[in-house]
Amino acid sequence: MTPEEAIEMLRGMQNKKVDYAELVCAPAFASGYTYVYPEPEDYAIEEAISALKEIQQYRKIGTVEEFRKSVREDEILKFYYCESEDDYYIGKRIGNFYYARYGETGFEWFMSRYLPWGEHVVSPHTLWKEYTYPSKPKEIPFFEWLQGFLKKYCGGTVEECREAVEKQNPKKCVNDFCPDHTHYKCPSCGKIQKTKYGDSEFGCILNYCSNCGQALDENLEEMKDER
Repeated sequence: MTPEEAIEMLRGMQNKKVDYAELVCAPAFASGYTYVYPEPEDYAIEEAISALKEIQQYRKIGTVEEFRKSVREDEILKFYYCESEDDYYIGKRIGNFYYARYGETGFEWFMSRYLPWGEHVVSPHTLWKEYTYPSKPKEIPFFEWLQGFLKKYCGGTVEECREAVEKQNPKKCVNDFCPDHTHYKCPSCGKIQKTKYGDSEFGCILNYCSNCGQALDENLEEMKDER
């Protein structure tokens, strides 16, 4: 998967931004000023997209070797996994900090590159008294980082997220004929979604399969025939 393909997939997973005034039920005069993502996961995806775009910029400059000659090593964005914290960091020199972890406001720079990793330090004269430093973050390939980051913060692997995006495309239900009524099945998992008796209201189809989440085409015409 290329960075361009990954960005396209991640964009497909994001909700559209909504008017913050409507989100908090503010008066009408407050509308149209600030737009935000409706879910925290949308911001995690946005951070991953930003990291991918930075990788694209590096590639436009030239090879990794050429790029490293033009900038300091600690100015190159890198990706890390911290085993003791079971968390995924990004690394780049920002002031006195190097590592950043994902928080409520996006990636937050919080830790230096040079610390006594894994050590338990006792200091009675400080406010924190004692502290155990996390294990040293290990640099990992970007797509390994992306897969772990999405699973931790968005609840799925890259493959699972791709499947979720594909399920947003509505599909025709399967028409399963019976002697006295018609079953409408989900085309992805086969679960019966609605049963039509005569012309009753039960003939309508749900927007999404209640079993697998597949988007369903509500139009009863031109459905696939299971026979």
